[in-house]
Amino acid sequence: VSRVPLFLSSRSVWVQVEALVPGGPVRVIDLGSGLGGFVIHLAAERPEAAVEGIELAPLAWICGWLRARVTRSSARLRFGDYRRLDFSAYDLAFAFLSPAAMPDLWAQASAGMRAGSLLVSCEFEIPGVPPARRIELPGQRPVLVWTMPGPR
Repeated sequence: VSRVPLFLSSRSVWVQVEALVPGGPVRVIDLGSGLGGFVIHLAAERPEAAVEGIELAPLAWICGWLRARVTRSSARLRFGDYRRLDFSAYDLAFAFLSPAAMPDLWAQASAGMRAGSLLVSCEFEIPGVPPARRIELPGQRPVLVWTMPGPR
């Protein structure tokens, strides 16, 4: 059972996260992609990137999947639980989950993500793990960035 309510990130957050995506053919995943706004935006702005979203809530997932189909987005939205995902495949993982999910997310990301890949969170910190970078947005939620040291 998910402990994550539906949080929608803003376009200003999307632009900040987009700026963090390395150049070239990279893979990006939105963990808890909700209605698909971020992945559809990113796929349009960065066509060289493979952009994916994963969502556990059926209604939110179908809305995002339909939005991607209607807009002919190259973003791939799948139904499922990010906790069963192989994080080693991604250069950047973005999450706007909940404070309760962050310790487990850190454990999974640090066990699987390659050295130098990025874990990015909108608003929520990882207890005891200071971010490498904190991007403050006026009147918005901050964007927190961790550079992964590589799998443990």
